[in-house]
Parts: sequence; C-alpha cells; structure tokens
Amino acid sequence: AVDAALEVGARWLSEEERERILRAATRVREVMPSKQANALKAAVQELDKATESLAAKIVEQAMEQALPGEWDNQQG
Repeated sequence: AVDAALEVGARWLSEEERERILRAATRVREVMPSKQANALKAAVQELDKATESLAAKIVEQAMEQALPGEWDNQQG
C-alpha cells in the first residue's frame, strides 16, 4: 500500500518526505518477523505519521475527482 501511495502522490512529496516514508516502511518490514509487539507498534506509528500528509492529499484528490465543483465549493 505504501508503494502505491508513493506512486500516486509522488508529485506532492519532497525528496525528504519520500525518504522518510521509505525508511519508515522499511522499519515496519524489518520488525514484522520479530513478532515484538511494542517494536511493531512503534514502527507502524512512525509510518502512519510519515504518511499522514500524503494520505490527506490523496483523499482530497479523490474527493475532487468524485465531486467536481462541489468539493471546491465546500473547501473555499
């Protein structure tokens, strides 16, 4: 899912934001096999925080496409 989000939202991300997301996703993948609940929870929270603004932009774009004109009127 992270890879797909990065592909969809690449134009909105700085290189720093992209790298932060990639590092967080890598950390989740590294921790998963350990089955250490606290470490996995922390890694997932880090990934969630890293992808928060990207997710918001993706949702906003989807709303604009689903409700052309209406979404713009509600935002402005």
